[in-house]
Amino acid sequence: MHGALTGCHLTVDFRRDDAPVTASRNSLDGDEELHAEVVKLVQSTVADMLPELVEAGKAGCLNQSATRRAVYRTLCNTLIELEGYRPEPYNKWGDFHPSAELSRAAAEVYLKDCPVAVRSSGGKTAYLPLAEIDPARCSVATTAKLAQHSVFPAFARANNLAEWIVAIEGRELNLLEEAWPHDTPLRVVSEPSELIDDFQQILPEVREGRTWALLRSDYALSESQVFGEALVVPLPNRHGTVKRAVGVVRRRVATAPGERPRKLLNQRHPVLRSVEQLLSQAAEAGDEASASAIGDITAWLDLLCDQVLDEDRVTVRRERWKQLRGRLREMTGEDFSQTTADALYPSWSDYDG
Repeated sequence: MHGALTGCHLTVDFRRDDAPVTASRNSLDGDEELHAEVVKLVQSTVADMLPELVEAGKAGCLNQSATRRAVYRTLCNTLIELEGYRPEPYNKWGDFHPSAELSRAAAEVYLKDCPVAVRSSGGKTAYLPLAEIDPARCSVATTAKLAQHSVFPAFARANNLAEWIVAIEGRELNLLEEAWPHDTPLRVVSEPSELIDDFQQILPEVREGRTWALLRSDYALSESQVFGEALVVPLPNRHGTVKRAVGVVRRRVATAPGERPRKLLNQRHPVLRSVEQLLSQAAEAGDEASASAIGDITAWLDLLCDQVLDEDRVTVRRERWKQLRGRLREMTGEDFSQTTADALYPSWSDYDG
């Protein structure tokens, strides 16, 4: 019985005659009602102690950045069971702490004593009390890891963000939500997939040229710096996403622009540029050459999607990609032997699509 407290130790004094302590002195001997009463007493005592503990924790801090870390770490070390140095995740379905009283007390101390990190679109970071933030300019919060994600700049531009709050880790987002003092709701972005949730803002579909119309309906073309050098970006699965089973029997040209694909292909990638060039040259050569090229490229794109981009087994898709790039060389005359199967995907180590 620790009452969801792992970072503090308290002494509870009982009268000798009726002390509910076992002979080993390691536990209490009592019913559930007694246990609940003791836990409530302990949690209430710790909640009252939090302001004092935080004051001691931030003593000697030389700047707002150090104060912020000291306050947050004091709250975590006192109330949260930390597992080594693993960042604590955001709890989407709960508060900062399982005890409502302790969670509320932590939020009050956080609001009063912990300056938050506010990052601007210009790259500067300011440390401000939460109550002094202008919610008209800043009402989005994310983690330091996500703020460094290669997609985040595009997300910030698409959502016209002038400023955003950067939490040390996911668990601080829970504190921010509980302590948020403004009427404007706080938007929490806790997962990489949320950065491209509205794909038309971050990765707008491109319907021009000849290649896009040949794609399966669960794939689409896009053009954005978000791709980097990758060929494909998987989108988070949401309501309305074209299912894979539908994609294999219908072409993208038969879908409405608003239909959400499962994956987006980089129009600027050298592989697709080569494909587009082949289709354009065939069209200029006449109907027969165009029809032949369309058939060959359609079949090749289907194999690319099915055997490489939708293949979860790494070794299998690597071997199949070698075969497909050989076939592409036969069709286009271009050599893609230096393009590996792994390089077709974005290098986002924390992507969670």
